[in-house]
Amino acid sequence: MSQQMHAVFISSTSRDLQGYREVAAQEIRKMGWHAEIMEAWGSSPDETVKACCDKLMVCDAVLLIVAFQQGWVPSVEQGGNGMDSITALEFEFAKAQKKPVLVMFAKETSWPSSLCDHTQEKYDWIIHFRSNINRMAEFFDYEEERKDPSERLPNFGSKVRRVLMDHKAKLLPQAGPLKDFETAQQRIVEGNFIPLIGAGIYAGGPLSDEALLKALPGGDDDSHGCLATAAQYYEQKVAFGRQPFLEKLREIIVEQSNAVQTNVPAFYKMLLKVKPPSLIVSTTRDLILEEFLGMNGKTYNIICHVIRSLVEPEEHAGEILVFSGKPPKEIRPDAKLQLDLELKEIDSAKNIQLEAAGPADFTIYKPLGSPLLLHPKWVKNDLVKLKDTQANGDLELDTLDSTVMTEADLPLFLGRLEHEETCTPAGLKRLLRKQPLFVAGYHLDSWNYRFAMYVFQSTRSGRSLLRNLAARIPKEGSIETLAWQGLGTDLIALDPNDFANRVLAGLQPSQQAGEEAPHAN
Repeated sequence: MSQQMHAVFISSTSRDLQGYREVAAQEIRKMGWHAEIMEAWGSSPDETVKACCDKLMVCDAVLLIVAFQQGWVPSVEQGGNGMDSITALEFEFAKAQKKPVLVMFAKETSWPSSLCDHTQEKYDWIIHFRSNINRMAEFFDYEEERKDPSERLPNFGSKVRRVLMDHKAKLLPQAGPLKDFETAQQRIVEGNFIPLIGAGIYAGGPLSDEALLKALPGGDDDSHGCLATAAQYYEQKVAFGRQPFLEKLREIIVEQSNAVQTNVPAFYKMLLKVKPPSLIVSTTRDLILEEFLGMNGKTYNIICHVIRSLVEPEEHAGEILVFSGKPPKEIRPDAKLQLDLELKEIDSAKNIQLEAAGPADFTIYKPLGSPLLLHPKWVKNDLVKLKDTQANGDLELDTLDSTVMTEADLPLFLGRLEHEETCTPAGLKRLLRKQPLFVAGYHLDSWNYRFAMYVFQSTRSGRSLLRNLAARIPKEGSIETLAWQGLGTDLIALDPNDFANRVLAGLQPSQQAGEEAPHAN
C-alpha cells in the first residue's frame, strides 16, 4: 500500500465503457482513495504496455471492468503479444504482482449489441477472457446516460461502492483462521451450518472425479487434463451424442455406487447423527447420500436444474425440478441402488413451488444434477402433467437432462444462474443466507471456483456473521488457502471424513439425532 493514499487502478476498455470508468473513479475518490485512470495521464508519445504496468505497479488494487469489447491489442513492439488486449495484460500483471483484483462484469442480457465486438474472432476472445478470470465478480446492467451528472449511472455506481466496501473490509485487521476443532464441532452438532459437498468426499476412490475420469473411455489420456474435458471428448468423439454419453455415465455411476454402498463416507454418517442442517448443497453426480438417508428411514427432497431438453422444442431447459424421496418400501438385496423417488414439480426458478414435495427430514440442492435423477428405473414412472404447454400433454422423465459435466455444460449452467427464470430458487438462497457453509470434499479448480463464487456472491447480502469453514488439506505450495480466504472461508486442516470421524467419536448420546441402519448389500 502506498504511504500517501490507497490507490486503485481502473482497468477496462475505453470507448465502450467511458462513462462507467468515470463513475468508478468518482466512487474511488469518495472512499478517500486515489483513482489511477488512463484519462488523467495526458498525452503520451510512448503508449506501451510498460507504461501501463508502471502505473499499476505503484497501486494497491485493480478494479477490472469487463464488457464485450476486446479493445487495444498491443503489438510485440509495444510490449504485448499481438493477441491479448491491454486489459488482459494488465490483469495478468496484477496477478503476478499479487495485487487484489476487484472484478465487475457487464451482463450479456442487457448489454446493447452496438457496444459489442462483432467479428467472431474478437467475440470468441472476450468470452474466453471472461470465463478464465476466475474471480468473484459483481455483475452490472447497461444504463442509459442521465443528463444530471450527479445521477450518472446510479445502479452501476452503487455496485462499485459495494465492491470497494468489500475490499476495504478486507484491509482491516482480521482474526486468524479458525483452528479450534471444538468450536467447529459445536456448530456441526447444533446444525448451525450448510454442507457444500463435492466429489472429493470420496477421497479419490469410486465416484470421485478421478475415478469417473478414468472410467470414461479415453479418460486416462493425459491431454484431457480434467473431467470436464474428458467428458466433452467422449460425448463428441466417442459417443457421438448426448443420449449415449448419459447412458455410459449412468452405467459408470451405478457400477461405482455399488462399490461405495458398503463404505459410505463418514461425513454422510455424521449428517445422520447430528441435528439435520436446513439445506445440503451436493455437487456430486451420484445418489449415494440420498440412498443412505432413505435406507436409514429419512425422507428428503431434491432440487436440481434442467440443463437441457433432449427433444424439441426445448421448452423446459433451465427450469427447476423438485423430487421427493422416502425410505424404500422393500429392501432388495440384488438391487444396486435402493431409491424411492418421485418428481413433484417442474417450473421456472421464479415460479417454482419448493413446498410441492412436502415436508422432509433433509433438503438437498444438487446444482450439477445426476444422470440417475431423470430415469424411470430410479424415479417413479408416473407421468407428471405439464402446465401451460401447447401440447398440454405428459412429461417423459428421460427427455430431460439435469447433468452438468462437460466443457459445454458448465458455461451454459453458470450463465443461466445469472437469470431470474433459471437461477437458484429464491427459497434456497434464503436458506443459504441464514447460516455459514461447511465445505467438504469441494476442490477449487476453475469451474468449481466459479460456482463457489456464485453461491457466495448471491448470498452475501444478509449472510450470517459467522465465517464459512472448510475441512481441507491444501496441497503444499498451492494458492488454494488464499482462494478460500478470498471466499471468507477458514480452513480446518483435516480431511472431511477424518473431521467427521472426530465429530462422531466426540458425540454424547444426548447429541445424537439417530441410529444408523446397516445397508442391505
